[in-house]
This record gives sequence, C-alpha cells and structure tokens, in this order.
Amino acid sequence: MNDIGLDPGIIWLTFFILSVFVGIEVISKVSTVLHTPLMSGTNAIHGIILIGAMLVTGHSDSVGVTIVGTIAIVLAAANLVGGFVVTDRMLQMFNQKKKPKKKAEEKAEKPEKATKPEKQNTKVEQKIERQGEQMADKQSAQADSTKEMPAVEGENA
Repeated sequence: MNDIGLDPGIIWLTFFILSVFVGIEVISKVSTVLHTPLMSGTNAIHGIILIGAMLVTGHSDSVGVTIVGTIAIVLAAANLVGGFVVTDRMLQMFNQKKKPKKKAEEKAEKPEKATKPEKQNTKVEQKIERQGEQMADKQSAQADSTKEMPAVEGENA
C-alpha cells in the first residue's frame, strides 16, 4: 500500500488503461498523409525496444525475467517486421504502375484501314470529351466540399 491507500498494481493498471484510450484517440486523429512517416518513426522506436529487450534478457539472473524477456524479444521482433511490411505496402500504393493495355485500346491505336481515319478520330475525340467531363465533375465536387464554413459565434474571424 502507498500514501493514498491503493495497491500499486491498481495504480499501474489505471495508467495502462488510460494510456490505451489516449493512444486510440491520438492515432485516430492522424491524417493519412502523415501515417507513413509516423509509421517509419514507430519502426525505429520498435528497433530500440528490441535492443533493450535483448540487453535486459541477456543480463538477467532469474528464470522468470529470462522468460518474460524472451517473450518481449519475440513480440518486438514481430512488431518491427510487421511495421516494415505495412509501411512498404503503403508506399507501394503511391507508386503508379503501368496498366496493361486492353484489346479494345490496342485496336483503337492500330489503324484498321486507310479509308476510315475519320472514324478513329471521332472515337478519340469522344474519349477526350468524356475525360474532360469527368475532370470537370470532380473539380465541381471538390469546390462544393471546400466551400467556406460560416464562423461560429465567439470566434474571431
């Protein structure tokens, strides 16, 4: 027991539970743009944790500390490897891969006959018009979603 009459185990359990809730709140507020750099920093921290677990386990004199240290080493190593795998997959999402051409696109690129160039030009022009319309729709949707919000009372504008 301590000064306030609580068991130290209860105090540590309370700290642990509160830290879980704070961690969930902090992580849920991270934007997706910052997720990959933060993941890399977290991987570095897990590397330090792994080294610490190996040092403590290597210098332990009791069987209990050795068992807990070994479990800590296994979990830290799994977490470190998993973090790098997730970071690598996220970075691959940003790489643009060249899509294989479809047969219809290959046919559109190959001239069928020298007598029908107008027909090919109209298909290309229609495709360009569709893409322009799609871009205009996206821009108007973005403009609608980013309209200025009215000021809340009590805020300095």
